[in-house]
Amino acid sequence: MQPIPHRIHHPPHSGFTAAQRALSIPELVSQILSWDAAGFKDYYWVYGQIFPRTSFARYARVNKLWFHEAMRYLWWTPQPRFKLELLEKTTPFRRQFYADFMVNVYFYNDPKLSASENRIFKGLILPRLRFAKILVRTGQRLLSLPEIVGCALQDLTIDIVAMKNGRSGALSDNRMQERLAKRLMKMFPNLEKITLNELLTGHVSPGDLARFQANFSHVRVVLQVANGQQ
Repeated sequence: MQPIPHRIHHPPHSGFTAAQRALSIPELVSQILSWDAAGFKDYYWVYGQIFPRTSFARYARVNKLWFHEAMRYLWWTPQPRFKLELLEKTTPFRRQFYADFMVNVYFYNDPKLSASENRIFKGLILPRLRFAKILVRTGQRLLSLPEIVGCALQDLTIDIVAMKNGRSGALSDNRMQERLAKRLMKMFPNLEKITLNELLTGHVSPGDLARFQANFSHVRVVLQVANGQQ
């Protein structure tokens, strides 16, 4: 009786080459896109120069995996202005979809300049938000910030700039301080540190700094002057 020869099992041919299978590995795709994204950094952690017409828009059309990896860079920040205009034209559902990828934002506390921006951001949840800056001008008494929620944010920077009329006091209005503090805690419920960054001739007095700190029970407020000292 002849022995039955051992049969070698050949898996069905998938139709994909080795390179195609390799480019379906999430970690590898993430690494490849990070190399390309490095050339679009305007400073060390912001991919603000990745525009919708860059190669990342083409990456997003490869497949579902590449789409999500590309979105991480395309919507790392919703600024500059033309990205906000794109958001404004989308549905609320799609707007929230893009907001899920946002990591860095910069808001202006200015009723005239930020009205449309606040309308675009209203009600959005930013689950990946890690970097945020807010610009506050000296002598301001009105609060104009978007109604967003970023639970992951722990460190916030507030840039203080002087107005053209030469007023040097910032956060000097007690009611403005209270409203700003309440809004910040509503926007960023897990906030741990606020850095007040004095730009140019913007100035925060020791008394105003102490009163602003008194509005927070679990948040440390730090003043950083123009030369970088705290």
